[in-house]
Amino acid sequence: MEPSNQRPMKCREVSFFVDDAHREVALEALTRDVLPKFLQLPNFRGYVALLAVHQVRHEIIVLSLWDDDLEASEDASKAFVGAVLGAAGTNPIRRNFDILGAMVRTEDRFGRGPDKPT
Repeated sequence: MEPSNQRPMKCREVSFFVDDAHREVALEALTRDVLPKFLQLPNFRGYVALLAVHQVRHEIIVLSLWDDDLEASEDASKAFVGAVLGAAGTNPIRRNFDILGAMVRTEDRFGRGPDKPT
């Protein structure tokens, strides 16, 4: 692999734990309040929401993908953290990463494409 002169894409992780009763409330805050703001930002490239069940708690990890400029998404990201805190009573952890590699198919066997969030 040859070095690239391009700046790497970025990923912001927001992760938190919720009980079963608050899981849907937190995900609704993401789709209702945060994603519309992210979609208005030119450097937003997509997101992935993950769920891991640990006994009675659920861990939700949301990865948002960006072309280099995380600063422009800072207000929307803070709003998401505030929405999770208000809806689920839990304080999310935020971390930023450089993306070293990724591959995403545009359609899968369920018919979800890039503009059809699950």
